[in-house]
Amino acid sequence: MFKTQGERVKEIRKELGLTLKLFGERIGMRNNSISQIENGVNSLTDTTAKLICKEFNVNEDWLLHGKEPKYKVTANMSLDDYAKSKGATDLDLKIIKLYLELDPDIRKNLVEHFRNGLKEVPNRIEPFNTDGCLTASNDEGTSEVPSIAASSDETISEEQFWEEVEPAEEKTTG
Repeated sequence: MFKTQGERVKEIRKELGLTLKLFGERIGMRNNSISQIENGVNSLTDTTAKLICKEFNVNEDWLLHGKEPKYKVTANMSLDDYAKSKGATDLDLKIIKLYLELDPDIRKNLVEHFRNGLKEVPNRIEPFNTDGCLTASNDEGTSEVPSIAASSDETISEEQFWEEVEPAEEKTTG
């Protein structure tokens, strides 16, 4: 479905979680002016389009013509900022960075390993809780991941988890 420029302005505003007033303030306009653009009463001027694109990192070609990508991709786009915007924790970010540092062939094998493992294993590993402990359980009450958790009630700290995982990796690579 084709969207008007006003509908695209509204889409950006809604994605950012901004009211008409807050959106307008950020680009030096009144809320009723923004509303009139969104509803097609007034046209989006070149000046307003440039202000929106600059303030909210919107791709001008998308705003004016609907051509993707919606947002500008800059050379200095931060992985940290992107991950945090998606709700990643510091641990998530460390894991992502360590993964990206791996040799591409190892990453490919790792993805295939998890893809195959996730098809067959009924095991469920809960995320680290607020105490930094990992819990594991499955339908039988024991972990499919030997030496990480012996029963569904057992918890281990994040540090214990990595102590268990790292020696296992050394055995398979050494």
